[in-house]
Amino acid sequence: MPELIEVLQTRRSIRQYKSEAIPKELILELLDNCRYAANAHNSQPYRYIILLNPSIKATLIKEMVKRYEQDLRADGISEATIIQIISTSQNRFLNAPVLILACLTMENMHKYPDSERQKAEFIMGIQSVANTSQNLLLAAHAEGLGACWYCAPLFCPDIIKSTLNLPDSYSPLAFITLGVPNETPPPINRKPIGEIVQFL
Repeated sequence: MPELIEVLQTRRSIRQYKSEAIPKELILELLDNCRYAANAHNSQPYRYIILLNPSIKATLIKEMVKRYEQDLRADGISEATIIQIISTSQNRFLNAPVLILACLTMENMHKYPDSERQKAEFIMGIQSVANTSQNLLLAAHAEGLGACWYCAPLFCPDIIKSTLNLPDSYSPLAFITLGVPNETPPPINRKPIGEIVQFL
């Protein structure tokens, strides 16, 4: 238990990686831990796409950047700032040795005739993907690797699905970068326990 607590408390979001490749066997070993996370009805609605091909990754990021630039201009951001934001954002994905796309599929989830319950079921699916992805982040840290969760796919799921030719049933939810850390982020301030817990 002490080792588990240490993993939980020392995990950090890593955004800078060394260039060394991560063996496919290790990637699969890390993702295998995702299967043991709690998920709705044990429907296992999570799917992971591992992007290792530099050409495919570059094409995807290029298409995503186009949408991001449009959104930033619509927000009234200056061109100079847009260039800086885009450069930082795309380099985080392009320079990561491994880019993993976490998706949700509702194929095996429960289906309801009313929209209210179906919306709740969809949220349960999202929770399931989040649970499994947390296992991936923790497993990576336990192996001495770094990882970071990004929500960018939520803003352009159509681009991701068409570029990667994903099934219609897949909903892209997050990117997770993975690699050997090239930074050591300091501890992050967290709210005291009294602010997040209430006994009734």
